[in-house]
Amino acid sequence: MSPSTPTDPRQEHAAMLQTLHAACCAVITGELATARIRLDALGRLQARHIRYEEQVLLPRLPQHPRWTAAVYLAEHRKLESLLQRIRAQWCTLPPRLDDPAQRLAVLDALHPLRHVLEHH
Repeated sequence: MSPSTPTDPRQEHAAMLQTLHAACCAVITGELATARIRLDALGRLQARHIRYEEQVLLPRLPQHPRWTAAVYLAEHRKLESLLQRIRAQWCTLPPRLDDPAQRLAVLDALHPLRHVLEHH
């Protein structure tokens, strides 16, 4: 998608949340390899969404918006940082998680990303 391609940010947000949910479901069942695939898909969706917002939508903000562009930019950097941190944590884990406590720890690590994504 080029920055000028029309898009619906609400649909993009829904797709990102659905993809994160699918990653969480994979973690619950111990399928970290599948969760990694879902997380990669989320990363692509998120990058495309951020690029569109920053190149197309933010320059069109009204003169006195409810939230300044800086708020959106900070959220974008936080989303990118959280995703990067999760990927770094997961790179040391095996493709299959058999220990329920380990699954829960991995799932818990996804909550900050989910929280920021939901409120974005």
